[in-house]
Amino acid sequence: MATIVKDMGRGCGRALVIRVVAVAIGVPLGLCGVVSTLLLVTTYDFQPWVLLVTAVLWLAPLFTAGAFLVGSARWRAKKLDALFVPLGLEGEAYMSLFRQYHGAVHGRRTDVYLWRGPYLQIEIATALQTRLGI
Repeated sequence: MATIVKDMGRGCGRALVIRVVAVAIGVPLGLCGVVSTLLLVTTYDFQPWVLLVTAVLWLAPLFTAGAFLVGSARWRAKKLDALFVPLGLEGEAYMSLFRQYHGAVHGRRTDVYLWRGPYLQIEIATALQTRLGI
């Protein structure tokens, strides 16, 4: 019981530290963004090109983060496909950013799921009425 309480305490402590760091970084960045936008707009008397530049400056981090997520998901998919496709399994997206593979290995129906954690679940069809978890 004491181990469970310690683990819960560590998890809550970690979450609290992450939130404090996120606020300590996010609030100053957000204020800089708002102040710089107001400064640009008021200095140049609401010129259309200033509004366009300001919009691009606000949207650039979002597009950069999106491109990073898509690129990392494709890179990970390529690496995982190199492992599972030679076994005869076909890969596809699973829950947007993760992977699943389905097919037959040595004549048995096989399903593989990989998601956050890292969590790997392999299901192989057998005539046995049992489960094995590792």
